[in-house]
Amino acid sequence: MLLAGALNAYANPPEEWIRTSKADPALICSELQSSFPKRLSEAVALGKVKSQTVEPAGEYCEPENSCEIRTLDFSGLNARLLVTKKSQDISVLTFKVNEPHWHFFRQVQIGETLSSASWKFGVTISSAMPSPIKLLGECAGLLLEHRNGRVTSVDVDCQACR
Repeated sequence: MLLAGALNAYANPPEEWIRTSKADPALICSELQSSFPKRLSEAVALGKVKSQTVEPAGEYCEPENSCEIRTLDFSGLNARLLVTKKSQDISVLTFKVNEPHWHFFRQVQIGETLSSASWKFGVTISSAMPSPIKLLGECAGLLLEHRNGRVTSVDVDCQACR
């Protein structure tokens, strides 16, 4: 998953991050908030959970103990979620997909060509670039891992878009 601190400097992103000019990774975050289940029980029911971790939410909630961060690890999908303890409502913090059967956003799919992703995001990327390719939008970062000119993993960090 992306490190939260890696995206703190949006005004002056590190050189290895490429700013998008068309589709913004924040659109993926927005789409995830509407297409991903709204409650923890619904998210857990998506498939067999390989592992689940719970950690304090700290700065994400007022009061601090009213929510927690849960990481759900499925085969081909890892979601780090902010969970309101009382209602069990969730919002996506980070999301990584590396198997094509998970369809939660349209902007980029596992198995699609890098040239297609390049066109969608309005950036110049190629298979000659080292993997992962780091894209930066308005408030979200996106890592595209690739092999043989095809996207093999999509990792989006929606924390800054909250």
